[in-house]
Amino acid sequence: MHITHRDRDIELPTSVSGRLGLGAACLVLLPPSAVFLYCFHFVAPPWPGIVGTAFRCIVEMLCLAFFLFSLMGLTWAIATPRWVGILFQKAVGHLMVVLLFFCLFSLPFALWAIWKV
Repeated sequence: MHITHRDRDIELPTSVSGRLGLGAACLVLLPPSAVFLYCFHFVAPPWPGIVGTAFRCIVEMLCLAFFLFSLMGLTWAIATPRWVGILFQKAVGHLMVVLLFFCLFSLPFALWAIWKV
């Protein structure tokens, strides 16, 4: 199924082998993302400072994005409804934005660590 939304195109698999591959990948990704999301949101103690709070927020959003991505992919692999394809595309967009924020937020710390060595 080819879904066009604004300026992005995503080609979702419709063959049995493609859906099995997507389902297997999402089935592997779903439990760890759910556990990490639960742990970061409910179990982990608050991180000190504004930088810690911002980093925790970004990591929680990253876990949520991976969870939504894998949940929509698994649902697509099982049933292939059109509305899941649209939600899957939105989950991919959310994942790209969160990964961008994570990389931009981590870049100064990575450069500092490289410079100190």
